[in-house]
Amino acid sequence: MKKILFIIQSYPSEKSANVLCDERVMKELISSGNFEVHCLCYKYANQLKEEIIGNIHVHRWDRGLWWKIYSKAEYRKMKNGKLVVKLNRFFMRIKQIICIPIFPIYEPLLLIHYKKQAVKLFDLVNFDMVLAEYNGLDTLYAGWQLKRNRKVKFIPIFWDSLSGGFRPKYLPASFVDKRKARLEKKVLTDCDCAIVMQSHRDNIKKIYKNDPFIMEKIIFLDIPYLSICNQQPVSVYDKSKINIVFAGNMNMRDPTYFFKVVENIDVKNIVIHFYTKRMDHQRIRRIALDHNVTVELNDYVSHDTLKKFLNDADILLNFGVANPNAISGKVFEYIGYMKPIISTYFIDNEAVIPVLKKYPSALLIDERKKPEEYKFSITNLLLNQGKNKIDVGMIKREYRKNMPESYVLKLEEILKEGGNFE
Repeated sequence: MKKILFIIQSYPSEKSANVLCDERVMKELISSGNFEVHCLCYKYANQLKEEIIGNIHVHRWDRGLWWKIYSKAEYRKMKNGKLVVKLNRFFMRIKQIICIPIFPIYEPLLLIHYKKQAVKLFDLVNFDMVLAEYNGLDTLYAGWQLKRNRKVKFIPIFWDSLSGGFRPKYLPASFVDKRKARLEKKVLTDCDCAIVMQSHRDNIKKIYKNDPFIMEKIIFLDIPYLSICNQQPVSVYDKSKINIVFAGNMNMRDPTYFFKVVENIDVKNIVIHFYTKRMDHQRIRRIALDHNVTVELNDYVSHDTLKKFLNDADILLNFGVANPNAISGKVFEYIGYMKPIISTYFIDNEAVIPVLKKYPSALLIDERKKPEEYKFSITNLLLNQGKNKIDVGMIKREYRKNMPESYVLKLEEILKEGGNFE
């Protein structure tokens, strides 16, 4: 039985959509019966250092006293927790400024420590393959440095784009792009192959068009969030209302335009439920009041709890972002519930557009148009939601690269000598 190590942020997921992607792949590997799966991650407040969860061997390491305090404040309940979170953000800004000369690294000691933990665990277990997610440089760096110090197949998984990701506002764009691309090239040069999301394809081809050595290593898959929900909804919402649900990070998303669209229609029994960070609640509430829209604001909930809310929703909601290389995994999770989906966008090459154009019950809303132009289409969707059945077979065919089993097939190929990466 082959032994595989995932180097990730947390397990189970601590408000991390990327870890949920890792989890889907890990569970699929376990269910195949051919792999022993381990993960190395941070120890959050009140967690064990070692445990087995659903046949996944979890190895956690302690980042120190301040991390213990912060993780309790951010991810648990703690008196004066908001103050601790604000202090942590302040300290992070200081570290970012101090470490500008070595950007995109801003926690060099943390990276070195994570690498040591990875090497230590590898020497204990001797893995056949190591996968490291890019959800910040710490996990990616640990996997990369492990590859440089030990003989093992190493695969970085770029759930987010490194070279094409969001840029920090305090640095020039050209500096950011150059530094990120330089680091990415080093990782891609040393890895055995890399898994990159379909939405990053254009950016990757643009950067490495003259580098066939790197391009031959890259496998384009997609976010493995798609799992067909076969469970009957548990009634959690008032069914006299039309319940629209958004779940995810609102930090870089703006609901203003969508609220204007809702404000302009004649359907008035609409409630929009948000499951997002508390720090964004006040902003959302203020915008909703400005446009006479009813919202229900909720903090993040566990993924198992969230599934009940998504399954009982009438319509699922997504907001577009400014980065064409970014797409939220929640869109693929939404598709698995086979409910109507509304998504806004405001750039022509928004990554969500080709994804939802294939989905038979989606409404794409261009924020550059006048809100009243969507009065008919959104009214029609709201009043007819639940009437049109979606073919499960079609969903599985169109979105096969979003199924966790596609990852297992590729990993099995890579583990075989001379496996085909394409």
